Amino acid sequence: MSSQALTSSASSSSLLQPIRTFLQALTSPPTTPTYIPTLLSAFTTNPLPLIHEHGLPQLAPFLGRSFTGTDGIARYFQLLAEHLTIRDMSFEPETAWVADAEARVVVVRGKARFIWKGTGQGWDEEFVYRLGVATEMDRGEGEDGDAGGGELKVCEYRIWADTGAAYLARLGKLGDLLEGGTGGGVEGIHFDQDEDGEGERKKMEGRGETRASLNRKRSGHQDMLGAGLNIYGSCG
Repeated sequence: MSSQALTSSASSSSLLQPIRTFLQALTSPPTTPTYIPTLLSAFTTNPLPLIHEHGLPQLAPFLGRSFTGTDGIARYFQLLAEHLTIRDMSFEPETAWVADAEARVVVVRGKARFIWKGTGQGWDEEFVYRLGVATEMDRGEGEDGDAGGGELKVCEYRIWADTGAAYLARLGKLGDLLEGGTGGGVEGIHFDQDEDGEGERKKMEGRGETRASLNRKRSGHQDMLGAGLNIYGSCG
């Protein structure tokens, strides 16, 4: 893909506008009732839109599948909302985007914190989007006019992200990585909690952990006796 100066031509400018619209919708509060409808309005209906987040489908329900059509892409965003909390999403400045005006494709990088709702385990990650743009086509003669006809919109949305972290968070095993940390532990791993901390406490109890043991993992300092028991087995 060839990199272009994004402000050098009218074609580049028109290519970027639907990308801006989509990313703005994506970073809006996902709890608002209009969140998914606003996202869907950024996609074409004809040609059929496509979303594909690359990865093994066994790792998470939204991975490794092609979601097509308006109903399909709505299902993708519904799955994300069902399983993930997304915080602090941001993207590189437009000067860092890579665009191919002839192919109508833009590649952008972003970052966010993702939290798996079922376990409360979260991670910070950087990801890459490949966004294809197309002209919204009229519905054809004999049908009602399409107000979106002729407008450039996103028609293809491909995602490359940290599927391994998503899988471990889904299983409640992200905390296991803290055992291998040195010095300050492992950065970018988080445990979500409600206001009184009950959410985190219950999850730790379910894993046989205490807050003290979790803090030792984060600091990189294990209890030596506990480490020995882990190696040689319990004495029960």
